[in-house]
Amino acid sequence: MKRLYFFTLIIFHLLNINLFLNAQQRDTSKIIIMFGDSITHNGKWGEVLNRTDVVNWGIPGYTTQQLSWTIKDILNQYRPKICFIEGGINDFTLGITIDRIYQNQVMVMDSLAHNNVNPVYQTTLYQLHNEKVNRAIDALNFLMQKYCEHHNYGFIDLCTTLSKDGDMIPELTTDGTHLKPEAYILWGNALQEYLKQQHY
Repeated sequence: MKRLYFFTLIIFHLLNINLFLNAQQRDTSKIIIMFGDSITHNGKWGEVLNRTDVVNWGIPGYTTQQLSWTIKDILNQYRPKICFIEGGINDFTLGITIDRIYQNQVMVMDSLAHNNVNPVYQTTLYQLHNEKVNRAIDALNFLMQKYCEHHNYGFIDLCTTLSKDGDMIPELTTDGTHLKPEAYILWGNALQEYLKQQHY
């Protein structure tokens, strides 16, 4: 019994040392995380934002729940100060409910805030000529805006920049969902303005 207790103490001590070393080895040069699915992944954020302290954490095909599982990996590898969150379109494609997507995004934002990272929600983007999904996206974005206001989290309405009359601007998309390079320039301008206001 004493041997088991002693062995447990050793394991616990080694785990603590490992966590400490991970914290010491984290990359402190990257303070901005671009967090999202393939829409984020396709952006050349260093060029768009003209910065070298940006990490592209866009994972193609991931739902908001799958993305939420990677928060721990971000925090293990980096010490970000701000995280721009995008996602949700894959959820809608799979028929995941608005409430579930909302809960996933809330969990992501709260987890980041709990670890002293400023979370900024970016509205889920429309799909070209998909009225049903677009109105569901409106409902999600409304819920997220209210949550961000209540918790003093950042909120950027990309739909006003990349959409018109409740739909994606055709000239800005390659396939109705993903974006052309010129769309990322507009997106980047919105982010730069926010970063300037927040003194990053």
